[in-house]
Amino acid sequence: MLYSTAAFTWIAGHSVVVGVTIETNAVIDGVCYSAVFFRSPAARVVFGVTFFLIFYVDILLIFIFCYVRILVTIRRQASVIEISP
Repeated sequence: MLYSTAAFTWIAGHSVVVGVTIETNAVIDGVCYSAVFFRSPAARVVFGVTFFLIFYVDILLIFIFCYVRILVTIRRQASVIEISP
């Protein structure tokens, strides 16, 4: 599960760079502005909310799920060790 989280993060990161950064950048007076020029304010809000959900909430939920599974396994093994003579 941890490997899938790492792979998801890498793939999602590259998707954002390619999909959003290239589309929303511009060069003004020789300075490159990246992820600044959205087509509308609604697009900026949608990007912000989606970015937060994918890169914070989803990753946090995956890690919580993994650690709960580890805790359940450890408790199960500990109860088996207590029961055996």
